[in-house]
Amino acid sequence: MKRTRGHYLTFAAVAVLLGLLAGCSGSGSSAGTPSAGTVSGIAASGAQIVGQVTLKDASAATRQAAIAPNGTYSIDVNGLKEPYLLQAVAGNGTKYHSFADTSGRANINPLSNVIVANAAGVADPAAAFDADQVMLTKIKNNLTASTSATKDRLIALLSRYNATGIDPIKDYYEVNHQGLDALFDDVDIQAANGKITIKNRKGGSECFSGNLSDDLNDTMDESKMPLAAGAPAAPTVTGTAGAGQNSITWPTVDGAKSCTLYFSTTAGVTIRNGTKIKNVTSPYTHTGLVAGTPYYYIITASNDTGTSPASAQVTATPTAGGPGGATAPVAPTLTATAGTTQNSITWPTVSGATSYDLYWSTTTGVTPANGTKIANVTSPYAHTGLTNGTPYYYTMTASNAVGASPAATQATATPTAAGTAPVAPALVVTAGAGQNLITWPAVAGATGYDLFWSLTTGVTPAKGTKIANVTSPYTHTGLTNGTPYYYTMTASNATGASAAATQATATPTAVGTAPVAPALVVTAGAGQNVITWPAVAGATGYDLFWSLTTGVTPANGTKIANVTSPYTHTGLTTAIPYYYTLTAKNAAGASPAATQATATPTTAAAAGAALYTQICALCHGPLATSTIMIPRTGANIVAAIANPLTGMGSQPNVTSLTRAQISAIAVALGGTP
Repeated sequence: MKRTRGHYLTFAAVAVLLGLLAGCSGSGSSAGTPSAGTVSGIAASGAQIVGQVTLKDASAATRQAAIAPNGTYSIDVNGLKEPYLLQAVAGNGTKYHSFADTSGRANINPLSNVIVANAAGVADPAAAFDADQVMLTKIKNNLTASTSATKDRLIALLSRYNATGIDPIKDYYEVNHQGLDALFDDVDIQAANGKITIKNRKGGSECFSGNLSDDLNDTMDESKMPLAAGAPAAPTVTGTAGAGQNSITWPTVDGAKSCTLYFSTTAGVTIRNGTKIKNVTSPYTHTGLVAGTPYYYIITASNDTGTSPASAQVTATPTAGGPGGATAPVAPTLTATAGTTQNSITWPTVSGATSYDLYWSTTTGVTPANGTKIANVTSPYAHTGLTNGTPYYYTMTASNAVGASPAATQATATPTAAGTAPVAPALVVTAGAGQNLITWPAVAGATGYDLFWSLTTGVTPAKGTKIANVTSPYTHTGLTNGTPYYYTMTASNATGASAAATQATATPTAVGTAPVAPALVVTAGAGQNVITWPAVAGATGYDLFWSLTTGVTPANGTKIANVTSPYTHTGLTTAIPYYYTLTAKNAAGASPAATQATATPTTAAAAGAALYTQICALCHGPLATSTIMIPRTGANIVAAIANPLTGMGSQPNVTSLTRAQISAIAVALGGTP
């Protein structure tokens, strides 16, 4: 770490970037363990922070301590309320921040600053220092995820300094120009307006840029990253294909103590996206591969000082042939069956196979390259310790001395809790001409329904005629007018069948009755209107009529036949009122027309502005002065909602937004859908 007192990082800029660099640090150690009842650590970044540290507890009480010449500080927290926020103020007024959920270590540096800001969901770490109890809890809950996400984004840079395994807030490091300290010596971290940049201090070249809140627009140029002093050069790698395997070779790298291989079945393998194999030596034989599938490789060389840049990517495609014309097995055929907190995986024996490897994921599209491997499984295999309600996806390879088969077609199963049978349905039976209409609301947990009927009252599942797997509404046809029919029903799932529904009855008549008029509700949207209505008893269909002139009727309106609620009327002209009516129909005829309803479509920007005011303004301020008033796309907003660090995914009013509504908000913010 440079000791020049005149050299300070711009703390406000560093504040935003730190969320990205949560993993940048030197080697961890148990040395320097803080005393009980204190919060202490290192306060430094590229130069010693000359100033003091302020600690604020959960009740907003504060205590201060000076930063020692070696960058250390210590604050007695006895009598204070956990958790704690920390702020280090340099001599020039620049501020850094950190967090401690209890007594112990809390380093303050350019990494902790952004980690805290990201965990709090704010753009400026200073805002986190003014946190209320709700934000303090949010920071505590999100701190680990913020650290992990940042380390993942910057793993290529962190690996250069052997700094991928260190928590920059909680782990011990020394001010000794190595590891974390050397990284801060060599890179200049800047963040402003939601953007992050990292520059190589040795040449001034920008080696990283991206958004503060997500990795959607990350740009990493490894060729411009600094190399730790004394670290090895990148290896020169060659890949050679074999039968079910590849041989990876490279000459000895001066100064290297170990090498790490990363591979993928997709071109463009990196330290971040590749599967890691540590401590490989040349030649390295990569076995158990799928014949005909290309594999892509890079290698890094390391010593005590740091790690080399990644080698140039090489590729090799294993072949199927073996000695004497032997071949690898064909792909297995998988079946996955759900249980309680487990899935059972079965497959028939594959000719010539001597072993089987299972791969699983909680994300569809599992492959041997991206799945979690369970080696040498036998059928049936019980995959235990699973989360009920979460789908699990599986593939498998069969292997022999020649190599591995292609991957099996993906199979999936979702474990379920030991459940209960559904409750009894509530039947409604409506008479028609030579038929009865049976309807019922959906029963929670039911996967099917069986109807039972009789010409005698007191029908039960044991005495009635069964009609299996019916859906609501169900029309019972071919009946005798004037004869009463009696019905009951059971709902069922994997656990069993419900009790029988209370008997319902209806007597078909010679002439049916048309339904009553529906009740319309029309809601305006961006270039469209949404028309909704409750179901009408006895109706089997609905026809919508619309006009640009008030007084619309079935006779003068434009007809849209057989609509269902809700119906979205799209492609409309904004600022022009549209008028609607509706008829319900059945075999007896059509109902009277519904009372006219009207709505005037708005522009996407207007609709988005209204939604922004309703959903977003509480956190981000009025639209005109919004804290997120930068061009956004709908995809940006969708990603931000899904990101666990933003906290938006836990707010029902946000998660209930449709994709069209999100696009409208993006337009209101000056972006694109």
